[in-house]
Amino acid sequence: MASYRIQSASGTVVLPPGGERWRFSSWGGDDETNTPQYIALLAFLEEHQLEHVPIELALVHRADNDYNPNAIAVVTPAGSGGDVDSRHLGYLPDSDLWKVGMGLIPDLADFAGGEIACTGLVVEGYESKAIALSLPGHAELAKAIDDFLGPDRVRWRHSQPTQKTEVANADLRAFDENHEPVSNITISTELSFRGPFRYLRVTDAASKRFLGDVDRGHLFLKDERERPNVSALLAAAGVPVAEVIQQPVIPLTEEWPITTAPNIHTHRKVDFLSFHLRGVLIAQLNLSTRKLWVEDNNLLGATLCYAARAGIEVREIGLPRAPWGLVNEVHPRDMRDQDFRDSLVEKQEASVERMLCRLVASVQAAGLDDVLSEGAIMAERWRADDINSEPLSLFRVHEVFVAPRQQLFGAHTLTARSKRCRLCGQRGFTFKSALCVEPLTYCHQCLERACRGMIEDRPIAARALGMLGQLEFDGVPMLEAQLDALHINTASPLHAPVIDKLLMLRFVIRRRKFPWTYLLEEAGFFPGGLRLGWGTLIRARDGHLCFSLGEKTVCDFLHQHGIKHDREPFYPIDPDFNPHGLRRADWKLDDLTFVEFWGMPNDPKYAAKMRQKRQLAQRRGLTLIELTERELPTLPTVFSEWLPTTVTGTSWVWSRAVTDLNDESGVNG
Repeated sequence: MASYRIQSASGTVVLPPGGERWRFSSWGGDDETNTPQYIALLAFLEEHQLEHVPIELALVHRADNDYNPNAIAVVTPAGSGGDVDSRHLGYLPDSDLWKVGMGLIPDLADFAGGEIACTGLVVEGYESKAIALSLPGHAELAKAIDDFLGPDRVRWRHSQPTQKTEVANADLRAFDENHEPVSNITISTELSFRGPFRYLRVTDAASKRFLGDVDRGHLFLKDERERPNVSALLAAAGVPVAEVIQQPVIPLTEEWPITTAPNIHTHRKVDFLSFHLRGVLIAQLNLSTRKLWVEDNNLLGATLCYAARAGIEVREIGLPRAPWGLVNEVHPRDMRDQDFRDSLVEKQEASVERMLCRLVASVQAAGLDDVLSEGAIMAERWRADDINSEPLSLFRVHEVFVAPRQQLFGAHTLTARSKRCRLCGQRGFTFKSALCVEPLTYCHQCLERACRGMIEDRPIAARALGMLGQLEFDGVPMLEAQLDALHINTASPLHAPVIDKLLMLRFVIRRRKFPWTYLLEEAGFFPGGLRLGWGTLIRARDGHLCFSLGEKTVCDFLHQHGIKHDREPFYPIDPDFNPHGLRRADWKLDDLTFVEFWGMPNDPKYAAKMRQKRQLAQRRGLTLIELTERELPTLPTVFSEWLPTTVTGTSWVWSRAVTDLNDESGVNG
C-alpha cells in the first residue's frame, strides 16, 4: 500500500483525501450553535442532494487566536470569495493538533502561503448530518508533513539564538560557587512518596552540604563538576551508578565535549526527566521513547553532554516549531509516558491498599486500635510507597542505607535475606539487634513512621505517649528526641511483639508538631516535677535535681552507663571569670572533666555566661564538654571514652512495665 503523500500543484499545497473522518468544532458563539457559514453550506449540500460529493475546503493557520496561537481553522476555499472570517466554518480540535504535533499543520500552512487545500464530506452526526474532513490518521499525516517539508523545517527557525538562549548559554558555563573537594560522604535512603522507587541522598559528611541524589542508578548532582569525585566515593561505599557514555548514539558537539560540565540540574518524575538551568526548563526526556525535547537547537550540545555524563541514553531529538515553545507546541504525552505513569499508579494503589490493611491487622493484634484507628491508617494511602515494586538490585542497595533503622536500633547486623515487614507486609532486610531475642524485619516506611509519627491528633498523641512512657521509660518524662531510639536494656532483650508495640505507639506521636511540655503534662507526667517559667524542675533517676528535661537526659545517661559524676560542681576561682568562686558547671566526671548542657544558647545574656565559662576553662586548662539539645541523640559518641566495657556501680532500673509485657509475650509466643 502506497504511503500517504502531500501534493503541490500550481503553487497550492493539497492534502489528498485519506481514510479517516476528522470532525471539527463548528460553533459560532457562546450558545454553541454552528457558524452561519457552516449552516448555509450544509443546507446547500442537502438541498442539491450533494451529500455524497466531495467538498473543496481549506485549512488556515490562525496565529491571532487568543486561546491557541497554533489554531487551525477550517474554511471554504479562497475562490468562494470573502476574507477568512467570512469563510470560517470552524476549528480543528486541539486534541487532533496534539496528536499530529502541535506545530506541524501550522508549519505546513505557513509554507503554503496561508491555506492548505483539503476535502470534506457530509457524514451522519449525533443528531443530524455534519461536515467532516477526509484525512489520514494522525501519525500518517505527521509523517507526510515531515517528508514534505524536509528535515530542516524546524532547525531553520533555530539558526539564530534568541536573547534568552544567549543568556542560557552563558549560564551553562557559570556556576554559583566553588567548593572544597569532598573527602567523605553520607548516604541515606529516602522514600519517594508515590514515585517509582526510593532514591539515595548524598551529602558531604563534614559540612552536611547536599551533593545530589542517586535515582534508578543514575547520579544527579547539584554541581555537575563534582561527578568524578562523588562517583568514586559512591563506588567505595558499594553504590553502583551509571557510567559516563563515552560514545553516545547522537554524537556530542565540539563545544560540549564529555569532559566539560554543564550547569544543569534534573527534576525527576516517573516517566520523564526535565533538565533545568537556574530554575528554567531547557529540555525534557521521555524515558520510554528516549526522545529528548530541547527548547532551542543552540542548547542541544549542552543537554546531550549532560545526559551522556549522567549515563542517560538519548535516541532521538525533538524541537519546538519556534525556540522556547515546548510547553505551548508539544503535547505533554509526547514528552512523557502517561500510560506508564497511569499503570504504575494503579498498581501502586492496589499494593498500598493491601499493605495498609495488613498494618491495621497488626495494630489490632497489639491492642492499639484505640489510639491508632483504621481510618487514620487508611488516610495514609496518599503518602505511602510501594517498596515491593522495586527491582531487587535497587532494593538491596537501598536497604543498606535506611537511616531510621540505625536511629531506632543503634548498632545492628543486616542479614543477606529479605522478608515481609512484621507490621505491614512490605519487603525489608532482616537484621539482628541486641535489643531483641530474635531477628527482626521492618520495612523502611514503618521505620520512618516510628521516627516521624503519622497522626496529628494531640489528645490521641498524649494517650499514646502516656502508654509509651509507662512501658519504655518507667513513667518518667523524656525529651521528644529520646523517642528516636528504643530505650531497651541490651542485657535483657525483648521479644519481637513487644518491639512491634513500641514502634506502633511511636506512629501515633507526630514529631515537632505539639508543644512537648504540654503533651507530657497531658500524658500524665510531672507528678513529682514542677514546671517553671524558664524550665522544668525534675529529679533524674539517680536523685539529682535537674532544671530541664535536657539536663535530666544527660544525667540519666551518665547514671545508666555507670559514669561517675557530681552534680553542679564549682569552677576554680579566677579573678576575671569567677572572682567569688560561685560559678558552677552542670556536672564533673571522675577525671575532673567538666560538662555543660547549654539550654538557651540563643539568649544573649545566657550566651555571655557561656563564653565566660569557656574562657575560664581555657585559662585553667580544664577539659570542658559542651552539649546542646542537638547532641542528646549522640551521647554514646560524646562520652565514648568514658563508657566502661561493663556497667557497674549503678542503681539504674529499667522499666518494669516493658519487662512484664516481655514476659507475657514470651509465654504467649
